[in-house]
Amino acid sequence: MKKVFIDEESKQKFTYQPGDRIEIKTWLAKKLGKQANIDIFFRNLEITGVLEESFRGVKCKVTFVSEVASACHICGLPLDTEISRACGIGPVCCKRLGIERPDTVTAPQILAKIEEYAKKVGEIGPFWIAKTQIKDKPDEATQELINNDSQLESMRNLMYKYPKRSPEHKRIKDAIKTREKQILEEVENAAKPSPTRKVIKEAA
Repeated sequence: MKKVFIDEESKQKFTYQPGDRIEIKTWLAKKLGKQANIDIFFRNLEITGVLEESFRGVKCKVTFVSEVASACHICGLPLDTEISRACGIGPVCCKRLGIERPDTVTAPQILAKIEEYAKKVGEIGPFWIAKTQIKDKPDEATQELINNDSQLESMRNLMYKYPKRSPEHKRIKDAIKTREKQILEEVENAAKPSPTRKVIKEAA
């Protein structure tokens, strides 16, 4: 459950704040892209400002973010090579951004060019985004655990061997979600303070 933040000036309550990273659905990214007159709109975003928030949505400004991922930040399709997963965008969408990917290029080089594109676009919005269309991204330390989990890596590699709409692909994808949820729960439980033990003194 997300924490509630209270703005000192307006006294409004918010569950989202600047610095939060979110992931939105592909169809919504296309819709926001049309609103902002941007041809290529990322699914992975960082909130830079929160103007309003309701029970159903949040009105915010955002910037593009690219990071390690199993699905493309632009089209949402699975990434089936190590270099694509390392930069979060596949070769087709890189080409749409004007980024060439010869065999000699490395993931950090691609990421640097993606960041250049994101800086060029700059801050976008504000937009109203429905909370049902938002997938909250974990903090960097937790995301690192997910990215480096050997069990998840094995499942992802196996999933890419099957067609996207096949029963095997769906079964493994569900198993990946379960494992990611397990890691998040482990991190959350580890962050909880241990219960204080009450010492009962026996009467002398």
